[in-house]
Amino acid sequence: MKKIRLASFAALYCAFTIVGADIAAQTSITNVAMKAESWEFQPQKVEFLEYKSKPAMKILPGAGPVVLKSLDFTDGAIEFDFEPIDTRFVTVYFRWQNASENECFYFRMALAGNPTAGDAVQYAPYLGGINLWDMLGHFQGAASFQKQAWNHVKLVVSGAQMRA
Repeated sequence: MKKIRLASFAALYCAFTIVGADIAAQTSITNVAMKAESWEFQPQKVEFLEYKSKPAMKILPGAGPVVLKSLDFTDGAIEFDFEPIDTRFVTVYFRWQNASENECFYFRMALAGNPTAGDAVQYAPYLGGINLWDMLGHFQGAASFQKQAWNHVKLVVSGAQMRA
């Protein structure tokens, strides 16, 4: 089973939609409820609330993995809005099989507000337990995103290709 996970490196607010969780089978839209029963997480490390007129989940520092329940994700689009609380990484893991085999896309939050930073966002797979971020510099780039504001993200994953 391939899951979608959120990283615990940054405290943030988040809201999710999954489009076409398996495009090969059929296109479907899964609006992920920002309710505790939709996610696996450590007790007292995630809050579910209304934030800036949007149902959201607040991931607290040291939360560990926050995992979307009941969705097997291979290809499709992952759309989400996030607002970072601190300057560490905001990461979405997808096609998660285990800690050794998965793929991730992340924001380097220290570069928020700098649309010319050439390494503000990056894709990196984990193969054999090794994050290949430093071997795949061509999969990083500039992006415009902000602190203290909702940022909309759409990741389209199809086979060996991803567009952000």
